Amino acid sequence: MHIHYRVGPFGFFAHPELSAEDPEHATGNWGTLDQIEAMNWVKKNIAQFGGDPDNVMIFGQSAGSRSVKFLSASPLTKGLFNKAVIMSGSGLVKPRPQAATAPAGRGMGMGMGMPQQGMTTLAEAEASTKEVCDWANMTTLRQLRNASTETIFAMASLYTNVTGKRSVLTASPISPYIDGYVLTESFDDACLDGSLAQVPYLIGYTLNDAGNMGTQIADFCINRQEMGGKAYAYQFARPLPDDGNHPEVTQRLRGAFHSSDLWFVFKSLKHCWRPWTQGDWDLSEKMLTAWSNFAKYADPNGPDGGEWKPFTEDNQQFMIFKLDENDAEASELGNPLAR
Repeated sequence: MHIHYRVGPFGFFAHPELSAEDPEHATGNWGTLDQIEAMNWVKKNIAQFGGDPDNVMIFGQSAGSRSVKFLSASPLTKGLFNKAVIMSGSGLVKPRPQAATAPAGRGMGMGMGMPQQGMTTLAEAEASTKEVCDWANMTTLRQLRNASTETIFAMASLYTNVTGKRSVLTASPISPYIDGYVLTESFDDACLDGSLAQVPYLIGYTLNDAGNMGTQIADFCINRQEMGGKAYAYQFARPLPDDGNHPEVTQRLRGAFHSSDLWFVFKSLKHCWRPWTQGDWDLSEKMLTAWSNFAKYADPNGPDGGEWKPFTEDNQQFMIFKLDENDAEASELGNPLAR
């Protein structure tokens, strides 16, 4: 099922007066709470729709994969899901303690990893938001709650344009804070201290993704092994075909770009103008089957297992989803391809 949740200033808005209304549950992570409430709904109600409340997979791509990472680190989601898919959200960005001497995935042509991103604390978020609100002469919750949607959305951008200063309200549309309630630590710290949800993971990226994520995905998989879990790694390496009739698109989106794998995972190729081959349809079927098997069995091979093994110290292999030179489906295990 697909869920909806608040983003931007309505999804992530911390203010000292809001925290004072409910000090025990002080937060600014309303969008993440929306997601958790949806997970609670699934746990309580999905059986009435033929689902299994004890076999739930959370699944996200890009910003959605960031949500999956945050949810996997939240103490409020324990017992609400049983496996997770992280698509194009990188892996473990903070180096593992052992990585200095035995880094995973090095020498695999993966390139430089994604930069480490710090997370804002609730106190920092409250101070930043209050500064913007005070600048806009919105000094009380009554004023903020009476303001129009347009005003709330515009307020932070106007503040930045006029003052030259950024705020938490102009960060990513999905930017949770460390509030001690929804999130007590970052995803990376939860990985390293063992508090991340102990469920199977399927994690990967595309050949021409928003960054070279391979090494950090490998590190995440090794971390899961060290913590007694498992993670399957993949790379989507099919450059999308081009018929030459859409240069306004293909000048920007070339190769196996960020999000290009979604056409295949959902087998929605027919909704795109690109000149797909039979190999593309076969590749899509292979990926859809793997994702479906993981959802049902926590194993992309199916109930009886198969060639795609979890990425470990002794088995440092990704499933490379690709076609061969004749445009036939030719996925295989190996090292990620270089960009």
